Parts: sequence; C-alpha cells; structure tokens
Amino acid sequence: MSDEQEQDEFGQKLRLTKKVVEGATPESKLYYISDTEVSGFKLIVRPSGTKTYVYDYRPGKGRGVGKQRYTIGAAEKFTAEQAREKAKNCLAKVIKGEDPREEERQQAKKHLVSEVWDQFIEEHVKIRNKPSTVLSTTHRGRVVKKYFKKDYVEDITPQDMHTFMLSFKHAPIQANRCRSNLSKMFNLCERPWEYRPINSNPCRGLFKYPEKRRERFLDDEELRRLVIVFESVVNNAKSYEEGKLPLRLMFKARAACYYQLMLYTGARGVEWRTAKLAEIDMARMQLRPESTKNDEPAINFPPECIPILEWLFYLPRREGNLYLFPGKYKEVMSTPRETWKMFKKDAVLLGFNPHDLRHSWAAFGLANGLSLADVGQQLNHKSYQTTKRYEHLADKVKKQNVASVGSAIKNISTGQAEIIDIRARQKPAS
Repeated sequence: MSDEQEQDEFGQKLRLTKKVVEGATPESKLYYISDTEVSGFKLIVRPSGTKTYVYDYRPGKGRGVGKQRYTIGAAEKFTAEQAREKAKNCLAKVIKGEDPREEERQQAKKHLVSEVWDQFIEEHVKIRNKPSTVLSTTHRGRVVKKYFKKDYVEDITPQDMHTFMLSFKHAPIQANRCRSNLSKMFNLCERPWEYRPINSNPCRGLFKYPEKRRERFLDDEELRRLVIVFESVVNNAKSYEEGKLPLRLMFKARAACYYQLMLYTGARGVEWRTAKLAEIDMARMQLRPESTKNDEPAINFPPECIPILEWLFYLPRREGNLYLFPGKYKEVMSTPRETWKMFKKDAVLLGFNPHDLRHSWAAFGLANGLSLADVGQQLNHKSYQTTKRYEHLADKVKKQNVASVGSAIKNISTGQAEIIDIRARQKPAS
C-alpha cells in the first residue's frame, strides 16, 4: 500500500516516548516512527503537523494476507504509554485470531439515540399524532438527546433506563412522558427498523412515578368572579369606537374570549386556539375541526357562545388569516399564559390552571343533570375510563337526587305535601 511505500522511504525506529512524540517535527512528506517495543505500533507525522498513533497488522497467517490498520487516536488525546497499551490489546487479539477492527466496524453500524429520536419524530410522531403532540414530543427530545448524548440505541440496557428515570425524580411527570416516548421508539427499533433484537425493549417493566390527578373545580363564587373579570375586559374593549381599539387591549380581550369558550364548552384550549373560521358552524352551534385528539366530529357550544364568536369575527385580522384567534406575529395565537395570570389574580383564584376550566365544565354538567356518558361525549374522551375520573361527582348528584325523592316520599306519607289527583286533571274522553 502507498503508506507502506512511504514508510520504507521515511520510516524511523525508536521507542515511542513523550519526548520522542513531542520532538517529532513535520516534514514536507508524511513519515512514520515505528515503536521498537511493540511491533506494528507507529506514530504518523503528517506535513500539516497532525500526529496519530496507529497499529498495523495482518488479520491472518502468511505474507499473502493484506495489512490492515487500526487507528488508535490523535497524539494530543493519548500519551505514548496509553497508545502502547491499546496497541498491545490489538496484538493480543491478532494472536487469538481476532480482527481488532471488527469492534470498530460494529461500532460504525450502530445508531445514536439522538439520530433515532429524529427518525422517530419523522416516521411515527408526525404521521400518527396531532401537531400539538408533535410539538410537545419534539421539545421532550431536547431532554432525551442531552441525557443520551453519545449513547447508541443498541447499547441501552434496562439499568440505563432505570438510572435515567431516577435522574429526573425532580420532574416526575416529564420523566413519565419521556419514558412513554422512549418505549415506543425502542419498539420501533425492534420492528420495523431492526436496530435491536425482538423483545429487547429496555423500558419493559420500568417503573413510573405516581401521578396524582388534579381535581380542582370552580365553586359557584369563584365562577362568578372569573366570569365578571372576563366580561369586564371584553366590555371595555367593546366601548372603543371602530378602528380605535388599542392592540394590547384587543389581544387581552381575545384571550378573555378564548378562556370563556373553554369554560362554556369544556373543550381543550388547543381546540379553540387553532380553530379556523370555516370550522365554526353557527347554525348548528358546533365547532367542527378538521382533526381532534380522538377524531371526534364536532364540539357543541351553547347559545352563550354566539355573541362571543360574533365579536371575534368582527375584530380586525391580517388579510388571508383563516384562524379564529390570530397571533401577534404568527398565524395562530400562542397560549396566553401571562394574560391568564392577570385574570386569575383579578378573580382571586388559587391553584387554578386553564385546563381546570375543562374539569369545571364536567363538574357543572354533572351537577345539572348530565350523565357521565354525556360528559364524555362533549369532552371527546376516547374511553369511558377517562370520564370515570368524574364518577365521584356523578355519585354526589345521584345521592342528592335520591335524597330529594326520599324527602318527597316522606312529605307525602306524613301529609305535609300537596297531593294532586292527576286523574281529575285528565280530559274527559270525547
């Protein structure tokens, strides 16, 4: 090989030491310094000044077998003694009949976790999930990629995943979501990508942190205060003449309308925030999104939403914007978190988040006679188990209804109730 020809002309034989390596100055052509202690162990000195340790060997017996080269690494990363030890390890493998480069070749075939995560996003998440899920999973990838920065999916063990979960005990919810995504990714690594053996998912049997479901609902007084805050902001905005409404107040009023629609319908915030004007059917009083989380066809809204929607249609927007809630700089309004903090402060609400508006709708719906099935249908729950979290509220309503029936029976039996003869009210037969 060409390198060997150059070695014949420019080769030197010395015991490689720190002094020899540092004293090796670059020449007009590449040259070698062969170690006198370990045969095949060399230092390459290139004209650019780069110095690299290598080990040359024959993977077999006889001179008919071509030489191979194992690159140990740059001289700036290894001392001469460290490089010599690696060369000795390579020599030991050659004596056993093994190829030192085989491990290197196998390593080259492996897949970094960060690269496979990107493949997971492109080939699974973007195809199977909603845009909002794609966004949240992509953000979660920053955590995963940072933790498994130099790791390969082929090398991840159950112990590695256990350590990963323990390292995020300060953020248990995030850890659980990452675990779920990684478990799916490792399933795909088994089939169809074939990066790992079948049934080797390291997330199988991995623990999850317990999650306490939030059960924060508005009581009647909190509801009254919050609605007053919303209506005050909107009425203030409506008091301005056409074309004179300040932008800051307009976006604040839009946010108030956004949270009102969540409160009146129990819909997810993203369902209203990304709603297009064409998806709103005022005649049927329905929001008919192109896609929802569970592919439900529509979200019903009560008559109280009609004036809110009509005013939103009236507000100015950039030409060509198709969304009900246009953003300041983007097509779609971002979640107005800072505005919510102001609303919450004005309404004196403690420990209440926007998503709790959805839970509150379910609570008020059950209190006013809706069944669990009705609530689940309106909230677009995929399974009854999801709606079942509100079962204790439904039981409370049932107990109140049973109690009212019991009172009625008691009053009649004690003569305290007015008894109406229904037969006497019936019309005589003609």
